[in-house]
Amino acid sequence: MFVDKISLWVVVSAALADSVNPCEIGILTMALLHIIFAYGKEKVLRIGLMFSLGVAISYFFYGIFIAHVFRYIASIRIIVGVAAILLAIPRMIYALRGEELKLTPTPLRPLVAGYLRKGSVWYALVGGLLAGFVLMPCSSGPYYVILTLLSHDIVTVRLKAYVWLALYNAIVVLPLVVITLAAHFLMDVTKVKEYKDKLVPLLEWASSLILLALGLYVLTQM
Repeated sequence: MFVDKISLWVVVSAALADSVNPCEIGILTMALLHIIFAYGKEKVLRIGLMFSLGVAISYFFYGIFIAHVFRYIASIRIIVGVAAILLAIPRMIYALRGEELKLTPTPLRPLVAGYLRKGSVWYALVGGLLAGFVLMPCSSGPYYVILTLLSHDIVTVRLKAYVWLALYNAIVVLPLVVITLAAHFLMDVTKVKEYKDKLVPLLEWASSLILLALGLYVLTQM
């Protein structure tokens, strides 16, 4: 089975590339800054972590669903591999320009942000669950590659495939957790947005390069 051949570095590198999601990172950063000024820092930690948990949960179960779909599509590895390469190239170009390649409908972003700004941990969880579905196209190319490689073993409920999937999703939400901790502990919370604006284009370019490599990788595993 392919799950025995897939290596840790493939899962980790794909997850790191997927974790650079400008949609979710941008929304969470602005919402946490709003919460700090509206409700105080004591709510930031719980709301940010609950949002991250919601993203991880919805992303995980979305992955299981897509893996089942992929299992029954002929030539899915060719389709996903070529799509990954075609997506990576414009993302790299946009990142070099300091711009974002928008892959989600703009109205969906305020919808997610609205849940976060209510200042409730349960609304934050709902916002995270929603974000995992509606904002995932911003960066999910690597996820489809991994799901293509693991689809058979997820369908047959092999434990190792689910462990890989759980590890992947834990890494994906790391930037959200880091932003939450930074917003909670930093004295000057405006620095969080400044760092985000500077780092995201660079990280977006690096993640696009990884996506390009993953597309080539999956095409060689036929």
